[in-house]
Amino acid sequence: MAEFVLGIDGGGTKLAAVLENLQTGEQFSLSTDGGINSIIDDPEDSRRHLRSMIEDIVILLSAKEGTLSGICIGSASVMTDYEKNHWCEELLSQSFPGVPIGAVTDSRIALEGALRGEPGAIVIAGTGSISLSKDSLGQMKRCGGWGSLFGDEGSGYWIGCESLRAVAKHWDGRGDATLLTDRLLEKLQVSTFEGIIQKVYGEMDRKEVASLSVITGECAADRDPAAMQIVEEAGAHLACLASTILEQTVWESKPLLSYAGGVFRMGEQMKRSFLSHLGPWNSVLTEPHEQPAYGAVLLALRMKEAARY
Repeated sequence: MAEFVLGIDGGGTKLAAVLENLQTGEQFSLSTDGGINSIIDDPEDSRRHLRSMIEDIVILLSAKEGTLSGICIGSASVMTDYEKNHWCEELLSQSFPGVPIGAVTDSRIALEGALRGEPGAIVIAGTGSISLSKDSLGQMKRCGGWGSLFGDEGSGYWIGCESLRAVAKHWDGRGDATLLTDRLLEKLQVSTFEGIIQKVYGEMDRKEVASLSVITGECAADRDPAAMQIVEEAGAHLACLASTILEQTVWESKPLLSYAGGVFRMGEQMKRSFLSHLGPWNSVLTEPHEQPAYGAVLLALRMKEAARY
């Protein structure tokens, strides 16, 4: 039978998986809607979403007449790498008994995928923000990732909140006029600021507030001063995460730096701001090589090799 390893990216809104055939190197990708961040979402919903992915994996393995020899899953619901007895690990072990399984943070698989397992650092800016580094000995460091109450600067949620603040100041007369006002009213399908208050506080979660950053990017592209300022400041915050983690890590040679997350897809101004605030570290910036699910595949391969000794 064909031998496979499995990597799973357990995101907040969807699941992505990669199966790699160890004999041929052929890869198969799967995805399902629904995330597994059980820290902020309903734990039962998270379990249901992972079970759905497992069912698809079992069907694919059966069609390919394959077996699994290693699994790694990365998720925001995992607080430390290789957390023991995590519910993700337990659920996977029920379907794949005897297979080595590791549960790591979502930032870890993003780092491994972006740099193809090489030493270096990554800045991740989606709903939240965090930076992570790995030195040549495999030692890990992190910076940021403190959550929305006292962290996540430069993240999609932070940008969404800053945009709402700019609209509030425009509405009150405390700030200049901004395109964000009309665009956000249209996005939220309300006609008054009171409607925005009811919508944001009564109906929207962190991910929905973070999604407003798309509007901010569009307004920045249209040269709106308030939106451009928010994007500029977001880039500076993310560059601070990057430079801090790079400076705190001991490198034997010049490291690589990459990035991941929806904020970096907001537009060219975001990338320009991030790059301009990196200072001397901008010379080590590189495009991400692989998706996070493939980073999980690389970790699964390492677990498989380690199990041999």
